[in-house]
Amino acid sequence: METKKLVFIILLVVIVGIALIYFSSKKDENLPEIAKLYEVVKIGDYVEYDCGKWNTNMPIPVGQGIFGGYNKNKSKSSSITPYLEYENIDDGWIVLEVKDNVVTLIHAGTPVAYFHKYGNSENSINMMNNFLEEEFYNKLYASSIRVLNYDDINNIIENKDIDANIISKIVKTGSWYWLGTAYNNSLIWSVNNLGIMDYRLADGSFGVRPVVELWNNVYYTSGDGTKDNPYIINR
Repeated sequence: METKKLVFIILLVVIVGIALIYFSSKKDENLPEIAKLYEVVKIGDYVEYDCGKWNTNMPIPVGQGIFGGYNKNKSKSSSITPYLEYENIDDGWIVLEVKDNVVTLIHAGTPVAYFHKYGNSENSINMMNNFLEEEFYNKLYASSIRVLNYDDINNIIENKDIDANIISKIVKTGSWYWLGTAYNNSLIWSVNNLGIMDYRLADGSFGVRPVVELWNNVYYTSGDGTKDNPYIINR
């Protein structure tokens, strides 16, 4: 009698063990594959980078050293029209570079405007970098943040491995924007609505485009990198 009871218990344990293994494997099949972001993205892909919403209203600036053009409760990942009324300015964040297991993102459009006309170039660039760090720096995902510069644009334009449409999407936003590179003490490099670089004093407010370098252990949980279905990231 004891032997039969022992055999029954053993069989029951085996059956329960097999069931647990089976259902555990089925559960794992439904889990998304976890991969580091740098393993799956390419230049031009869209990535969802959360930098919050604006907490105040600020009109397009008309005075030296002022930022603006945004509205309270609007996502900082959205764009404004800082200079004239150009259309089709993109929203969100796209991959600018993938190098040494690090993904660098750029705002796809122009999320904020800055007025530079008579001030010192380096002072204006420092102000732009400080503003971006204060307003767009999500330290959970980003290791650093800065304004897009001349070398960034030049490297993209000269990269023969990138499709011309991707280059156009990165460089040509549909509006004017500053680059974080001084030409001299008073002139700053900029890009016009046609995607052409020039150095100048502004006739008005130009956009500022943040560049975000992500931590190399950021991974993606879903998405395919398209505008309508960007890569969702976690860490």
